[in-house]
Amino acid sequence: MNISQSIPSNTAGGRGQLVFRVATAGGAIPLEGARVIVRSQGAEGDVNRGNALSVMYSDRNGRTPVMTLPTVPRSQSQSPQSPGVAPPFLCYDAEVFLAGYRGIEFVCIPIFDGVTSVQPADMIPLPENGREDGFDYEKVTVVEGENPNL
Repeated sequence: MNISQSIPSNTAGGRGQLVFRVATAGGAIPLEGARVIVRSQGAEGDVNRGNALSVMYSDRNGRTPVMTLPTVPRSQSQSPQSPGVAPPFLCYDAEVFLAGYRGIEFVCIPIFDGVTSVQPADMIPLPENGREDGFDYEKVTVVEGENPNL
């Protein structure tokens, strides 16, 4: 797939990188073979919203290959943001899956021009029977930029 066809045209010139670090036990144990799907976020009503841009798998160190993504040029992030003006980054969504672990959905991973973003994905193992009474194991959703509700 040609990534530039799925990204808004106002991102000409900017490029950022994204890599995932998939692990368990609070990041202590890397996980190999996790499937990571990166999607365009786009604006509401955008026909390309949610298009899969890449499917990657974590290696034995829990890392995915580095993915280069179009984003807003760095020059647009050097001035204060005015109300109604787009932010100086572009957001991407992602999902991480691995058999025996609860899936994770990431919403609005910010990608900045010239920056390699490392997205940690701390997988939670499922119990042996697959479910525990009263607990939903479908998927964890992480919205970047929000404080976690602990």
